[in-house]
Amino acid sequence: MEMGFHIGEIKAQGLAGVRLPDDFAAKMYRNFIPEAARGFLQKQVFVFLATIDRTGSVWASVVHGEPGFIRLEEARKILITGTFNQGDPFVGNIQENGQIGTLFMDLLNRRRLRVNGKAAFDEGHLVIHPEQVYGNCPKYITTRRVKTDKNNEQLMKSVIKGTRLAVSQTKWIEGADTFFIASTNGSGEMDASHRGGSPGFIKVMDDKNIIFPDYFGNNMFNTLGNLESDPNAGLLFIDFIDCNTLQVTGKARVLWNEGAAKEFPGAERLIHFEIDRLIETRSPFRFSSELLERSPFHPV
Repeated sequence: MEMGFHIGEIKAQGLAGVRLPDDFAAKMYRNFIPEAARGFLQKQVFVFLATIDRTGSVWASVVHGEPGFIRLEEARKILITGTFNQGDPFVGNIQENGQIGTLFMDLLNRRRLRVNGKAAFDEGHLVIHPEQVYGNCPKYITTRRVKTDKNNEQLMKSVIKGTRLAVSQTKWIEGADTFFIASTNGSGEMDASHRGGSPGFIKVMDDKNIIFPDYFGNNMFNTLGNLESDPNAGLLFIDFIDCNTLQVTGKARVLWNEGAAKEFPGAERLIHFEIDRLIETRSPFRFSSELLERSPFHPV
């Protein structure tokens, strides 16, 4: 896996009017999990995934479990033993492809770690071998206290598939303060990232098209650089009240032209996302969630 910036990231930096030193990424990335991150991983209840299917469609997914469901067997081997929803595309994608992007995120303390590499299933475990590891800043994270709700583990799951957003799904997206985006660099390598903002920061244009802002970040442009290399992307929305998930896959395009983001406070540019397919899963897992604080970086 590339340890420096790939051509798409370099292009995105140029379009944004910035250029980080050639060795910036190489100095920041690791191909192993630092010892200091071991305790962080073991405390998490979510891991967010990016995978790609045989058609080239990219999917964002989530696996949930009690603290300890993620463990580091060695510096380059992560074992995950959470609940794997067999209806989620990531299961088959990993079996067919083996490339994965992961985001380990502490919603309570605004910490996150990205781990990209190879993955496989082995004796009921999801095994990840890191090839690119790096931390992210805490910006734009809405804090939540989340814990497993054992009283509701037996609720029946149901799945709704489609190619267009229903009215209820439109309201869900437009009321969201958090979502996750999966992307690929054109060589099949994957990345999972987080996006946050005040409710209403995502606009549904119609039942096939979504617009959302890109705020100031670390200037590495990992996600936007991937989109410049390959427009296939996936979005994941989580209903933190009823514990449902909405996954959409399609194509994303960055709107770099000046003025495109003028109606979105604080946005530096916009991303247009066109939906190809969607999966809404009701009660894929159960947890209780308490919203604590919107990020102070969210534009008003």
